[in-house]
Amino acid sequence: MKILKIPFLFVIGITLINSCKKENEPTAVDFLTSGIWHIVEHQVDYNNDGDLIDEDDNALTDCEIDNLYIFNSGGEFIIDYGANICGPTQQRDTGTWLLLENGNFLSYSIVNNTDTVRVHELTNIKMELHEIEDEITKAIIIFEK
Repeated sequence: MKILKIPFLFVIGITLINSCKKENEPTAVDFLTSGIWHIVEHQVDYNNDGDLIDEDDNALTDCEIDNLYIFNSGGEFIIDYGANICGPTQQRDTGTWLLLENGNFLSYSIVNNTDTVRVHELTNIKMELHEIEDEITKAIIIFEK
C-alpha cells in the first residue's frame, strides 16, 4: 500500500497546484480595449536635445484634452475629438490598430497616416507610448482611462 500512497499524493499535489493558477489573466489587448482613453501628457523633443522634460517640449494642446480614444477588439479604433476640435476636421475619425511583438509596439493607421510606436507601459488604467526615431525617443504620449 505504501507504493500507491506516493503516486496518489503526487496526483493530489499537482491538482492543488493547478487549481491555484490564475485563470484568464488580462492581456495587453484586454487592457487596450477595455475602456475609453484620454491623453494626460504629450511631450515632443522640439529642440532635439534628447530631453523630453523641458517646458518647451510640452505638446498637449487645449483641443487634445477632451479627445477620447476607443480601441475596439476587432482592430478598429475611434477618436472622438470632443467639443474643442483642433483645426478643420470632423467630429470623429476611425482607423485600425495592431499590437506587434508581444504587445511591445502599437501600429496604427488613421486618415492616410500609418505609424508604429513603442508601448512603454500598458495597464488597465494607463498607457505610455514612445515615438522613436534613430533609437532616440522623440515623443511621449501618456493616456489614462
